[in-house]
Amino acid sequence: FYQYIDERIDDFNSTLYLLQKYKYSCEWFERDRLFNQYKGDESRGEANLDRDLRKFLFLQGIDYPFSSPLSASGRADVIAELDTDNPLVLEIKIFDLDKGYDKAYIRKGFRQAYDYANDYNEPVGYLFVFKTCERDLVFNLKENDMPRKIVFGNKTIFIVQADIFAHEKSASERKKLDPYVIDGDYLTSSE
Repeated sequence: FYQYIDERIDDFNSTLYLLQKYKYSCEWFERDRLFNQYKGDESRGEANLDRDLRKFLFLQGIDYPFSSPLSASGRADVIAELDTDNPLVLEIKIFDLDKGYDKAYIRKGFRQAYDYANDYNEPVGYLFVFKTCERDLVFNLKENDMPRKIVFGNKTIFIVQADIFAHEKSASERKKLDPYVIDGDYLTSSE
């Protein structure tokens, strides 16, 4: 029994837990504030959301969640805790079809998370997607595990998305579902 508990504790990913906690905080408590912040200055929208996420991580005990440190592949959005058991190599993207932030933009973010995980020699990377439009975003992955992840090469990239779109209508009054589907094979392809 002790060995089982010890292995479960070792398997626990506190970084992923914090990203999921932030997702719920966004959707349950901060949706209007974040959406208005994004829409209020769309030229800096992604940077503003990045700053909000880094502030949350700092308040949760992640020391020095640096933004945009330079690596061999470019500048990752957030790097932190590299000397711990739960390092954070994070890329942040927006899903907003009106602004052209579509599946190609999400694939770019997946590639960046993968490359930055390689640059920092970490087995895990993270892609955090802020959904800022009405259309539902669905990741169609081979593994239906939660949290969402893609194992590619020798890296695991976790995908966390937060819906911060300020819906004007309640769920019972909205139109039928019209999902925007992104396949896992598309994210890992070069075309």
